[in-house]
Amino acid sequence: MDPMDRKTVKRRFEREAIRESNKRVRTAEILLEWNRRSRNQAQEDGCDRVDSDEESDRGLGEAEDVGNGNNSNAEEQENEGEGIDVQAMEGERCREAESNSSRSSESDGSDDNFNDLPESDNEPEPVQHPNNYVREQLSEWALCGGVSMSKVDDLLKRLQPIHQNLPLSYKTLLKTPRNVHVVDCGNGSLWYYGIAPQLHRHLTQEYLLRHDVIAIDINIDSVPLFNKSSTNFVPILGKLVDSSEPFIIGIFCGTGSDPADLDTFLHNYVQEVNNLKSNGFQYEEKTWKFRTRHYILDQKARASIKCVKGVRGYFCCEKCTVKGTDYMNRMCLLNHDCQLRTDENFIDMASLQMMPRSEHFEDTEIDRHVIGISPLLSCESKMVSKFRLDSMHMVYKGVFLRWFEFLWSGHGSYSLGRRQKQDISLKLGSFRPFCPSDFNRKPFAIKSEKLKATELRRILLYDGLVVFRKLDKNIFLNFMLLHTAIYILCSPKYHKTLNHEADRFIRAFVNHAENLFGKQFIVYNVHSMIHLPSECFDHGPLDTFGAFPYENLLGKIKSQVTSRYKPLQQIAKREMEKVNKSENTVKPEKPLLQMPSVNDPHEQLVGQQYKKIRFRKTVLSVKKADSCCALQDGTIICITNIVSSENGPIIVGKRFAEMSDYYQYPICSSLLNVYKVKQLEERSFYLTLEDISHKCYLMPLDTQEFYAVVVFTDQSCQAIPTSWLDEEDGQLIAFYPKTFWKDHKVRKAIENCANRNPDTFDKHWNVRVLHYYNSLIVARNNLKKAEDTSSLDSENDVMPPRRKRKRESFDSTDNSDDSDDDEKKTRSKHPAPPQFQKALQQKIKNNHITQQTSKSRESPSRSPSTVGIFPHDMVECDLFEDDDSWSAVTPLRGSGSNVASTSSASDTDIVKKFGRTSVLVKSTLSQAEHMTMLSIQMEMRTKLERMERMLSTVMRSVKPSQKLVLPKDIPNLPLQTQEEFDGNENFLADSANRSDTSEYLATFINMNMKLKDQTYTILRKCLADNLASQYNWKGRDKKAFCSTNLCSALFGAILDCNKNSQVNMAEVEGAIKEWLKYAPKRASAYKKPGQDLSNSSSML
Repeated sequence: MDPMDRKTVKRRFEREAIRESNKRVRTAEILLEWNRRSRNQAQEDGCDRVDSDEESDRGLGEAEDVGNGNNSNAEEQENEGEGIDVQAMEGERCREAESNSSRSSESDGSDDNFNDLPESDNEPEPVQHPNNYVREQLSEWALCGGVSMSKVDDLLKRLQPIHQNLPLSYKTLLKTPRNVHVVDCGNGSLWYYGIAPQLHRHLTQEYLLRHDVIAIDINIDSVPLFNKSSTNFVPILGKLVDSSEPFIIGIFCGTGSDPADLDTFLHNYVQEVNNLKSNGFQYEEKTWKFRTRHYILDQKARASIKCVKGVRGYFCCEKCTVKGTDYMNRMCLLNHDCQLRTDENFIDMASLQMMPRSEHFEDTEIDRHVIGISPLLSCESKMVSKFRLDSMHMVYKGVFLRWFEFLWSGHGSYSLGRRQKQDISLKLGSFRPFCPSDFNRKPFAIKSEKLKATELRRILLYDGLVVFRKLDKNIFLNFMLLHTAIYILCSPKYHKTLNHEADRFIRAFVNHAENLFGKQFIVYNVHSMIHLPSECFDHGPLDTFGAFPYENLLGKIKSQVTSRYKPLQQIAKREMEKVNKSENTVKPEKPLLQMPSVNDPHEQLVGQQYKKIRFRKTVLSVKKADSCCALQDGTIICITNIVSSENGPIIVGKRFAEMSDYYQYPICSSLLNVYKVKQLEERSFYLTLEDISHKCYLMPLDTQEFYAVVVFTDQSCQAIPTSWLDEEDGQLIAFYPKTFWKDHKVRKAIENCANRNPDTFDKHWNVRVLHYYNSLIVARNNLKKAEDTSSLDSENDVMPPRRKRKRESFDSTDNSDDSDDDEKKTRSKHPAPPQFQKALQQKIKNNHITQQTSKSRESPSRSPSTVGIFPHDMVECDLFEDDDSWSAVTPLRGSGSNVASTSSASDTDIVKKFGRTSVLVKSTLSQAEHMTMLSIQMEMRTKLERMERMLSTVMRSVKPSQKLVLPKDIPNLPLQTQEEFDGNENFLADSANRSDTSEYLATFINMNMKLKDQTYTILRKCLADNLASQYNWKGRDKKAFCSTNLCSALFGAILDCNKNSQVNMAEVEGAIKEWLKYAPKRASAYKKPGQDLSNSSSML
């Protein structure tokens, strides 16, 4: 083994040992605390315990010995702490029940006196023996994964003196089988567990009530076990239809990606499937029919299992008989209208493989697709129609990733420049605060095209609508064809009604992509998309046969391997141990209110206010990421408050006044429930969970500025991301890295729009924003002007005009808020996509598909966008309306469910009690008057707040120098050169001039500012950084500032400003020293190559 590998393995074992040691410590503490409480309770009831003080001291000593390890990370400690509370509560309930029953019985002075507890018919639940409880909890903890069995043995040995019913080995605790039946399978070994044991474990009464036939989906994929090793797992996974939890049927472990002996690998599976199909499945004295629905595999696994050509074969397409063309070292499939394959044709081709090659060989498409006889033919006759085209591998990690790679790292005219890549990355990073919590991976600033499948899916279906809008017009329209087609096929509502349109869009995308990127783009995955519409029409939405759930299970399987010794046996034993411990029961979910707070002190509803509510595996919150949702009538609202009442939770929200189409090509976005929305109304609406149809993804348009030039209280300027700005108590605050950050790390954090961490960021109050920018480069270019003038009103005067280079292509759209019909006519050097808008709209009208037109409502008042809150324009991408429960694996996949349809019976009763008349405005007169008064109050409060913000903004923008008369003959400030400084010293030598200058400088500061900020402000008004670099306080190696007349004028200004309070002159002196110390650094930071700061213009 390589020395570096040994070190890595050693460090990993050390980390695991530390984690296990801490877990044992916490478990020992729980048990000791439980014994102490039990002993105290027994003493109060007059019962004697066997546990003596010596045993208690001994137990504490053992716990201290266990705790000699290092601490694990904070996250593990937090998770463990949550489990401790639950266990302590369970133990307390057990002890209370035991103490109540022990009062009527005699204590025998032993630990087992709980066995003599009398039975009571009044108790709803039987009392659990405490030792059994400890044993159950230990077994569940050991089966959670991430803990080695040797550590479990060590913990059992330490606890056994206290709880003698605990075994000394994990094998007895978990009922680990002694032997695991493993068979040789060519280049590895195979362990087959079976389908029937897993069905007994996962079937529930709720599932059987909804299904007449037990149907499962099958997945086969490979996963590498270790780094720099050829050992792989190839598990056979299954999943009940309409269930989200897959299970293990069998696992192959060997070298190479595929089993060499396919017959042995599938032999047991084929036999069991044939048996279940012919005899049925016995469950609870009833025979259930069994069938396999889908085989969900990636292309490599399908080719291996079906024994057909791979992606490099001329006849590799599994759905049609197209013949490929070898072009630029790629197999390109350019014909998209060939004859489709059928199950009968596949069987005929497979039967020909049994004949000698010379008898059946012909240069035809049929003969050259199947290259062998698959073992699945013994149990499956539908070798074409049952094998699905996996969306995860084919669409997201296949087609869309290839499209993105061509733009990001391609070498054609379509490739993106450095500036375009930076803009796309920054836009994605800016969406992070707006991304709903249902997504597993939030947007971030990307640096390469290496993205996960869930990230690619989110970009394709949601973020790409805004992120790619500034690309070349025809490239963006090509993306819109792909986006619209996949969006339709993922939708449970539209995958059939708009299936024909999706087929047209996919074909147009493939043909247009060939014209854009060349023939080398049309490989197997791109061609196979032609067959996706028919797959979805026959078998359901695209995400119902995706591989995302199975990929999650593969990660869990890999994490359970703790060593390289017999990894297959490790997984087999862990899986067999779960059989006796797992109980798959479905508990009805009720709305869970979280984070109590006072969101609106003027709320008229009586009840506790909350910030968050959990319901049906999703979250609704007052935060902008989870606040947007759609009502049953199509209205889009943002949640502002959640109030608890006797009849259930009440949602308080405001609706958008304007809704319009976001795009027109290839169809109107409103047909897919995608809108551009504006302006929240002032009036609030009161809703129940039944009134909410589905959750929405609210994202800012590309008119949002990502950077701002900010002036801090010390009059320093900096360009920072807008995500570092916030508003508290009506004041604008900015977050900025603390002083211990290095300069290059600060610049990198600004460029990447890093998240503001309260531990490493300082909070600066009363900051002022001069201007917003889309680009960091433009913001930094204007930073120097902000430093000199504290104003950026005329942005065009910052830099001298440059002659712009003419380019052949332009942006696709402008940033105006008008409709798409008013966009500028742009030219593009790339071929245009096909136009079929009119025919398509007529087709939709003939099919009686309701089109939601743009809505416009008058708003009582219009408020501009607020920094750090919601931007003025938003794009709302809703989830699809679905009758199924919300999925936790791919949360925003188009399976965003209808909340009303999935509500429980109790929720329906709550809605009935609350009344349907309470949805928007209640019907009675008193209630109407109440709502009217409430709206008026909210409107008045909002207007007053807006007026206060405007007034404060106006007052900050007024320059004191424009309202005061300057002292006569005062030099221009700030001083830039030594000659100006000397002239100013001569001017201040006169006591009258020095007094007038002190009064003048005092007007730039106020008593509310700290002494340090007052000193910084005056120094910045008087001295330029390049001149201040020549001075320090006492004049060591530089010129002395303490003996100058300007220093005396500065002290006089601070004393004049703080006449009614005592001034700490030592603090002022320290501030002067610090400001002069960092003057050279500030001067070098703002100085451009070849620029002489001494020649820059001065300001009064």
